[in-house]
Amino acid sequence: VIFSICVIEHIPNYREVLEHCLRTLKTGGRIVFTVDTLEGIDDPALKESHRQAHHVVQYFRQDTLRALLEEIGFKVQNMENLFRSELAHELFTEGIRRGFNFGRLRAQRLAPRLAAAEQDAPADAPGMFLLAVARKA
Repeated sequence: VIFSICVIEHIPNYREVLEHCLRTLKTGGRIVFTVDTLEGIDDPALKESHRQAHHVVQYFRQDTLRALLEEIGFKVQNMENLFRSELAHELFTEGIRRGFNFGRLRAQRLAPRLAAAEQDAPADAPGMFLLAVARKA
């Protein structure tokens, strides 16, 4: 298994990295990873601010990431939008504008609210991140 949390979108040659992952895996091996999508943010200036501050090379969407993985040779098993709720969108907007340091006490209070909001959000709503699970055939 190859496991990665929000790394690939920062790598200029991300396609080569994914190709190398496929070569490295044994038959049936899986890659499980997340990438930034920020599809829940409509403000182009805010996205650009995030891109520059966090050195994002490529934001991904489900359709384009699925096509890339399949073109490389992966069999996609699951794709899921993460942080789809209005609360998540508000928190990420605030985080981009002011920094993502919410403090330990505020984070403890926000966690149950965010979990409940995510539970209620439509599964196909745009998210802040994208989870991908694929395997080597």
